[in-house]
Amino acid sequence: MSKAPRPRFIRPIVPFRLRAGLFAVAAVSVAGGCAPKKAEWQPPPSTAFPDAGPWDADRPPEPPKTARSAPVWEPVPAGDAQADQAKADALVLRAAEFNARGKRAEAIARLVEATNLSPKDAGIRGALARLLAEDGQKLRALDEFKRAHASDPGHQDSAFGLAALLIDLGRAGEARPLLDALALQRPDDPRVQKLLAVARQETGDDGAALRALQAAASAAPSDARTQAEFGAALARDGRYGDAAAALDVAARAHPEDALAQLRLGTALAQAGKHAEAETALRAAARLAPSEPRAWENLAVLQEERGDVPGAIEAYESMLKNVKNADPEGKVRQRIEALRALSRAPGPSSGR
Repeated sequence: MSKAPRPRFIRPIVPFRLRAGLFAVAAVSVAGGCAPKKAEWQPPPSTAFPDAGPWDADRPPEPPKTARSAPVWEPVPAGDAQADQAKADALVLRAAEFNARGKRAEAIARLVEATNLSPKDAGIRGALARLLAEDGQKLRALDEFKRAHASDPGHQDSAFGLAALLIDLGRAGEARPLLDALALQRPDDPRVQKLLAVARQETGDDGAALRALQAAASAAPSDARTQAEFGAALARDGRYGDAAAALDVAARAHPEDALAQLRLGTALAQAGKHAEAETALRAAARLAPSEPRAWENLAVLQEERGDVPGAIEAYESMLKNVKNADPEGKVRQRIEALRALSRAPGPSSGR
């Protein structure tokens, strides 16, 4: 009887394409985002938006109380630019209050008024664009981001938000020039580098995408999510040893994350570090017993190590814990082949 062929390791790699929460990534704070170097103004904590967005990075200093004492609906004389800006600032604060209370429609309405008063303020228009995108009005948001970028091409948050939305709409080719320029301006910003990696991957330039992720990982060596994305990309590129080093950072930061342990264990196994791989894969199986890849990769690892009983145990655990784990019967066939192999006298290569 000849030896049954061993299945290959599964690669449990989640693509780093941005999907849900795109604008949580695009919402950049003054402290670490793509903010032009202007006045570092933020709304007071009681009125701040939950996720600091592009508007926070480009607001002028808070107007004196005397300038905001009048109700925001009070008519302002036409042509008074300073008064218009003060009223727009007050409307931004009101929008923040509405958004903090979950009243997004009212917040959008206030920002629309603010953009009418200050049409060239890229920060306010970018804030409106982001709320529209979060509200699902992506085409309208795209128009507002484009207008913000056109009014101030140097406004980095608007450029970043526009690029993120273009990628979300499947137009990575249009986003890439914006991100290439931002990457030159902010080479140490991991968010810019990660979004650039997505754009490069979407346009078929996997090598450049990997280089962008490497730049992001170098800029944020202790950031678990960035290291996980970099490690996943390295594993896809077949660089399993380097991948394991990056994935180890993520696994140590989140020891109870089953996917982090699964990624690490698989990369270690493919790098030939079997003992460490077994530890990580067993942790993944313990944390998520209904995850079939954890059991299957553990079983394949045991086969690679020559531990036939251990492989059978892992496959049987997969059948026990994973619903509909073997619809075609291939796992059961593998178990029977291993059992026959363990009963066969002499070398396991056949007889």
